[in-house]
Amino acid sequence: MLTSSFAAVGYSHKEPGKLITETSWTDANDKNLSAYLRSKTLAEKAAWDFIASQANANAGSANLRAMVNPKANGQRFLALAGEIMWLPGIALLLKNKMGDKGQKITTKTLPDWLVRVVALFNLRG
Repeated sequence: MLTSSFAAVGYSHKEPGKLITETSWTDANDKNLSAYLRSKTLAEKAAWDFIASQANANAGSANLRAMVNPKANGQRFLALAGEIMWLPGIALLLKNKMGDKGQKITTKTLPDWLVRVVALFNLRG
């Protein structure tokens, strides 16, 4: 089970009146998409690919087990596997796995002090 984002389904459709359903996808190759909309679409597709590739049936059933087990009531569950990945690591993984489509993904990072200084001038608050 995944909870989708409208960004992954609701953009780049050629038929404006056509009903958007669970089978709809935003076209990640649409040159008019913002990086945000493209990233939401690619991230969800990658998540579905990951779920489909798992041989262990328990890997995808954590949400279901938490919903149907009475002992789970009021409890908090973390679905974790492997090591923590920071954003630069995720960018590098995507760049390496997406072939030619991933070559525009930047893996550059800014120093923490620079981000903090620029944040002082952020008008969005």
